[in-house]
Amino acid sequence: MSTLLNALNECGFVVKEIEAIKNGVNCKGYQIDNGTNIKPVIYHSPEESIEAFVARAIEIAKSPVPQIDVEKITSHEYLLDNTFVCLQKKGNEEICKRTFLDLEMYVRIGVDFADGTSGSIKVTQGILEKAGMSEDRLYEAAIQNSEKKAHVTSMAETLGMMTEELFGENLFYVATYHDKAHGAGIMAVTKILHEFCEKKGYGKIYILPSSTEEVLFIPNGYMDPESLAVMVNCVNEETVDPKLQLNPTVYLYDDNLGAVTIAFSYNKKCR
Repeated sequence: MSTLLNALNECGFVVKEIEAIKNGVNCKGYQIDNGTNIKPVIYHSPEESIEAFVARAIEIAKSPVPQIDVEKITSHEYLLDNTFVCLQKKGNEEICKRTFLDLEMYVRIGVDFADGTSGSIKVTQGILEKAGMSEDRLYEAAIQNSEKKAHVTSMAETLGMMTEELFGENLFYVATYHDKAHGAGIMAVTKILHEFCEKKGYGKIYILPSSTEEVLFIPNGYMDPESLAVMVNCVNEETVDPKLQLNPTVYLYDDNLGAVTIAFSYNKKCR
């Protein structure tokens, strides 16, 4: 990628190749030192031409970067009110994380920028120590905040169509956070699952991980979990960015037990 490095260096930017882990996937990125405390990292996808990548990188490098008040967002009070739980594949990333079945649960800090945009960053042990907060308290606060961010709608509402015409009745529900980012974390928040089941009158539901951004709720008994796992695997193989994929696993939430378990895990390639 010397073309990228040379083009950016000619614009006066200092660029460094870095290895980053995104959802358990090792990615090579290009970090631009723009003299601020937020250094953008740009990733290249195989589908993007070198010329288009260079043009995009230069545009990003020249754009104003929203600044973060590091002292504020790493304070004890801010973490209590602005963290939420997420799920990703298991990996070696050095963040505050816990095992959740065949995935890992971690915490993000929501950040609002002065220009009206928003984003989030992962909580590391360093951030936790700086805030003077225990890991248990972090997760307690993050789960409570996640309960307020939940957004569950029928697939008919999400797609703007009548799914009854396709499936006979409306049984598919899309669950995510209100900003539609990192919404698979909902699966780790028991209160959200319980309230959904109570409202719909379901004792058990299957949970299908569409991606790290959202999951699907389907009442138990509609399809067998193996068939559903095959479907998740095929969707992963054909349409989901590897950096956003979760495992091709179907999960079962039992409202009587208040717990999520693995119903079926499919590990073969879609044929």
